[in-house]
Amino acid sequence: MGSRIHSPIIYWRCGRMSVTNRLPINIDTSTFEATVGGTRSVVANQRFPTWNSGDGAFVVMTIGYGSEAFESLLRRLKDVGINWVVDVRSRPHSKYRPEYSSAVLADKLRRDGIGYLFMGDQLGGRPDDPTCYDHLGHVRYDFIASKPAFVESLSRIETGTRHGYRIALLCSEARPEVCHRTKLIAENLRQRGVVAVRHIDPDGTICDHETVIRRIDGGQQSLGFDDTLITSVGAYHPDGSRI
Repeated sequence: MGSRIHSPIIYWRCGRMSVTNRLPINIDTSTFEATVGGTRSVVANQRFPTWNSGDGAFVVMTIGYGSEAFESLLRRLKDVGINWVVDVRSRPHSKYRPEYSSAVLADKLRRDGIGYLFMGDQLGGRPDDPTCYDHLGHVRYDFIASKPAFVESLSRIETGTRHGYRIALLCSEARPEVCHRTKLIAENLRQRGVVAVRHIDPDGTICDHETVIRRIDGGQQSLGFDDTLITSVGAYHPDGSRI
């Protein structure tokens, strides 16, 4: 049986999104993990009518924390009604920012009713697979995008979104234009055409994917020059350390 909960209605205004409550509706409270075929971990089973970008597409958000305190990140997530965080960091731990290590982060989010799922082993920007790097050590995002595990993970994200989960893809880089979540994950989601991607900037502004891509390539992608989108800026060893 579904649970009777209030459904937030999403409004887009001047680059920001606000959430308000309307009449309660009956929804199915199956877990996100069950929907996307993941393993059961932290459960946030509240689902809502799907976001819509205005052009018929479902919406996935991305966010990064940088030097931001957890409380500030949490506020940005809540401001847009996120109820699931999908961690897309290849290595979800940090001795400098222990509050963002996966186990601690999952617990903190759970206390505020937000679920956590780690998918950095399939969607991370610094994979262990040496075939995903060029001879200089740059990550080749087009190589990652061809891997079956990556493709399957995008399908899982799309499935969760279609079923009403409000998902934010989380990485450590504060600005979306310098992060693989934009150049690799969001760009491939865009190409598949099932979901639209919106990026939450550090100041809370919501940007569409095309706006962030223009920050990266200066509009050159529309001319067919998109090499900046298929390689990482830095060079790395497959263990994630910088060259």
